[in-house]
Amino acid sequence: MIDGVSKDSCMFRFDLSWKILIAFTLTCSPAFARDVDAEKGPKVYPLASQFEAGLSYVQWNERMGLSQGANLSTGYANYGGPGLTFEYNRRRARWQWGASTTIAAGKAAAGGFSGTMNFSDGVDRLWYGWFLHPFAHYRINPTFMIGGGALARARIVDWEPADQTLRVDTSSPIAVAPTMNLRWTIQDTVTLIQSFALLGVEGETQWTWSAQYVF
Repeated sequence: MIDGVSKDSCMFRFDLSWKILIAFTLTCSPAFARDVDAEKGPKVYPLASQFEAGLSYVQWNERMGLSQGANLSTGYANYGGPGLTFEYNRRRARWQWGASTTIAAGKAAAGGFSGTMNFSDGVDRLWYGWFLHPFAHYRINPTFMIGGGALARARIVDWEPADQTLRVDTSSPIAVAPTMNLRWTIQDTVTLIQSFALLGVEGETQWTWSAQYVF
């Protein structure tokens, strides 16, 4: 008993005061206000889509082998050339997904062979290629995105050597690989893209740089 008031009565009033204070704080706080607004329904992000087209430059390397009798040598074939890219994408909130296709052509050269063997006429070989690249990106800020995708590539090139005693072994003309992509948007009208693909465990890589106009 404290001044005529029981201990249990004091505890009850103390507990009730704290409950009233907590309820008042939550009701007046901005967080609570946001929760009340949220009860009207979740915020809806509209689904938007757009078409883009532009120029690209593609560069990649492939494993190559030479054989002449009992002699063997390994090296690389390096490809590079410009292309035309067409893309369709959709976006909602911070996410973007879509696919692009590129038609390209350029010159290829063989080199870096081990031993004494050499593919002297394996330069300036004309190649043609087609690329398909579905992707998904996450927006970091209003102008920059990062994401990944899958690259499918088909190419045509003739590596027939002038020396008919020389045999040339090349990688498959069709390849599929995962990609990592960096994407910048300038004034909502121009998109700059850098894409990297790892095509094999032996160091076969592909880089693609694109500048696209947003329609």
